[in-house]
Amino acid sequence: MKLRNHKAISVAYDEFWDVVWWYRYQATLHQIETGEKPLTGETCSFLERAKRAARRVERKYGLKNLSSDDFEWGLLSGRMSALAWVLGFEWDESLDT
Repeated sequence: MKLRNHKAISVAYDEFWDVVWWYRYQATLHQIETGEKPLTGETCSFLERAKRAARRVERKYGLKNLSSDDFEWGLLSGRMSALAWVLGFEWDESLDT
């Protein structure tokens, strides 16, 4: 068993946060492409900032490490929630991934 300190847990949580954000960004792109989410001026502004942020996440973790299926998405969300709880979030707050 390996004990981890607060810094190691925070680093893992931050990584999970980035990856969850990237998945949500991809979902938003899909919704725009399928017409489910209309492209508005506000959405265009979001997309420009989000595109730059997504590229940073892709460079940091590698695109191949960001692709996964629904099962992996569930695992990631669970891990992030558990780490949030360990970091001191209330349990109901830790589930907001």
